[in-house]
Amino acid sequence: MQLRKLYRKVKVVNKDSLIRETIDSIMARRIGEGGFSQCDKGNFNPVATAWASLALVSDPQKNEMVQIALKKLSSIQGTDGRIVTSNGPQDSFWPTFPAIFSWRKVGGFDHEIEKAIKFVLSTSGKHWKKNKTSVVGHDPSLIGWPWIENTHSWIEPTSMALLALKACGQSTHNRVNQAVNMILDRQLPTGGWNYGNTGVFGKTLRPEPESTGLALTAIAGYVELSEVVLSITYLKNQYEKIKTPLALSWTLFGLACWKERPKDYESRIKDSFKLQERYGKYDTSYLSKLVVAYKAECDLLNFVKT
Repeated sequence: MQLRKLYRKVKVVNKDSLIRETIDSIMARRIGEGGFSQCDKGNFNPVATAWASLALVSDPQKNEMVQIALKKLSSIQGTDGRIVTSNGPQDSFWPTFPAIFSWRKVGGFDHEIEKAIKFVLSTSGKHWKKNKTSVVGHDPSLIGWPWIENTHSWIEPTSMALLALKACGQSTHNRVNQAVNMILDRQLPTGGWNYGNTGVFGKTLRPEPESTGLALTAIAGYVELSEVVLSITYLKNQYEKIKTPLALSWTLFGLACWKERPKDYESRIKDSFKLQERYGKYDTSYLSKLVVAYKAECDLLNFVKT
């Protein structure tokens, strides 16, 4: 029994050692008044703050720091519930989605979440009926979310918004059904997704791992396996080639949602961290996504909800 406990303790220490340096890098980007920057000696960034808080929240020693960071995030929330990009225009509201993730995971921010969810449900992209002369392949009438207000809806912000709604008990809302339909329409014929178009001027576009992983994460639980099997196959085939933090984290999240979590995900995350020695330091949000993937065993939605 004692040997078993010792083994478990050593295993935890080893696991923590894999990401300790990354946690230190994230911690070094704290801002004096609360929150985090995307780079060393940078300015407050709401997206970096949201993802860093998710990465640090499971460490009891950092709870106070996370609370301060999320209070800073709350302080920039608009009266209508939106969070906008740092020093950006009020119509660039996509940071609202990861903010909801962090508030939901940490707890104690019910008022902020309620305002943000109301904003998300009241907002959509610009849509129009597809005509016969359209140069794009997707159906632009299907409703989702844009990066920036009063622009067209795309895969990544729609997937993030859908995940935020799922995490906060809005899984049966009509906007969720609309988003699922929109995402399915943008799925490429051979599997996978890109920024949000299937073709232009009659030419089929190529998928991207990060967009595919995000979409698969968002619609898990809403569609049958048969509807996305080609996309899962695409992502599994790309997995061995993927090394960058954004693509790797969303690939792991996307596969895990469909019970396809790779056995070597821990070593692949570690290898991605090491690439900084060659290419330079990653943004805080990229580092944090990899830490979350590691800690959550790639199950993002359950990690946020618990």
